[in-house]
Amino acid sequence: MSDQTYDATTRFSGAKWFNFPQDIVIGGVGGIGSPLAFILSHYQHTLLMYDFDKVEIQNTGTQFYRKEQVGVKKVHALKDNLSYFNDCKNVMPIDEKFEPGSMVAPVAFAAFDKITPRRHLFETWRDQEGKKLIFIDGRLNLDSFEVYVVNTKERIKYYGDTCLPPEEFIPDLPCTTRQTPHMGWAIAAYMVEQFNRWLMNAAERMNYLELPFKSYYNATANLWEYEYNI
Repeated sequence: MSDQTYDATTRFSGAKWFNFPQDIVIGGVGGIGSPLAFILSHYQHTLLMYDFDKVEIQNTGTQFYRKEQVGVKKVHALKDNLSYFNDCKNVMPIDEKFEPGSMVAPVAFAAFDKITPRRHLFETWRDQEGKKLIFIDGRLNLDSFEVYVVNTKERIKYYGDTCLPPEEFIPDLPCTTRQTPHMGWAIAAYMVEQFNRWLMNAAERMNYLELPFKSYYNATANLWEYEYNI
């Protein structure tokens, strides 16, 4: 065995998207947001995490929480978990609802289970002063997910106009058919992959990797669908 000293980034430190740390806001740290934060925390980004919920026993079956954390605010429990697994220090937990005008960052991930906070996050990100880089929205069902990548002026307008319907238009699924742990980690991984592709484009100062505006995956049908023309 070599005497070389390895750290936790050794296996991926040569990736083109690594060493481009970003300030990131994650809205919602449940079935999508908690595994998303776990993955992103490995890559030296600074994470601003919003969620006002407490850990409930059912969350421990599908989200990145332990049974002994039941009753703890999710963002604080998640920060503890990230610190334990990754020694991650660049995490700011905010145990409040995301409201219009809340603190935001140039990179935003929407991982809410409702449209209204997703709209608040998008509009605050869109209207912030200074640079806005990329907004990635993940939506999860029991055996399918959708991911939206918003990174151009055209996509900002189209997403805002067409992809945020009134809350009452969204069907409320039974609590036993809302999410599974494997699909939660799958969508989180896919969202990070789209973000890393964007980082590679930024590093090379060219858009040589296409980013679909919308990706849809249905696990039961083993079906992928993409929309690029936005």
